[in-house]
Amino acid sequence: MLKKPFYYTIDDKVKEIEKLKSSEVKEEKDKPLSSKKMLSIVGGNIRSIRKSQRTTISRLAEMAKISEKYLQGVEVGKRNISITNLYKIAKTLKVSLDVFFIENKDNANERILFIESRLKDYTKEQLVYIETLIEDIKSIVDKSFVVDDEVETKKRLIVGDTLKKNNKDIL
Repeated sequence: MLKKPFYYTIDDKVKEIEKLKSSEVKEEKDKPLSSKKMLSIVGGNIRSIRKSQRTTISRLAEMAKISEKYLQGVEVGKRNISITNLYKIAKTLKVSLDVFFIENKDNANERILFIESRLKDYTKEQLVYIETLIEDIKSIVDKSFVVDDEVETKKRLIVGDTLKKNNKDIL
């Protein structure tokens, strides 16, 4: 019986490992969050929103009529929170309940929540005007990135041509 060449064995092992990794990733996506992780997400979001509104724990606790120590425990993910208390906090911070359950993998959510909290006090007409401004700003920013990319590409071409020329001069 002939043995498989060495590289086939490694290739088979690599494929096997990749298959295992992909199944682990799939399981991770399907896996529900642990209660500890959920408490951490909710508490972290409460803290982020509170800080973005420049409110202290004691002020938020006082306004929501809950204990300061309890709120501190919730923010660090050590204490469980009832829907009633979560609703009190959401009402006090002027946000919807669902924002507390968003898993924050980057600070973009924090900025969005801050902006959302700032927009709550505007009238419908003012919000339409703000939306128009945002669209205008977005188009300006998008165009500037395109221009920057074009400039970068031109710079790279110039540098590349210069390097080629210098290399020919050396040879």
